[in-house]
Amino acid sequence: QLGTFLGSFVPSIATIFGVVVFLRLGVLVGTAGLRGALVLLLTGFVISFLTLLSLSALCLWICLSTRSTLSRPS
Repeated sequence: QLGTFLGSFVPSIATIFGVVVFLRLGVLVGTAGLRGALVLLLTGFVISFLTLLSLSALCLWICLSTRSTLSRPS
């Protein structure tokens, strides 16, 4: 049901990125120290979360500005 992009490509790329982050985590901790690594990871999480919220708000605004209703999956 998800199609090629959402069903195959996105999970594969997410897995590859997860492995890369896991493998580079030791280098990050070794270079920046434990406290610095935690600060960098928290900063990346906050930036990603704010981007997610901004995109969600933009999509909702577009949906509401076209006066359409939010569709529910059946």
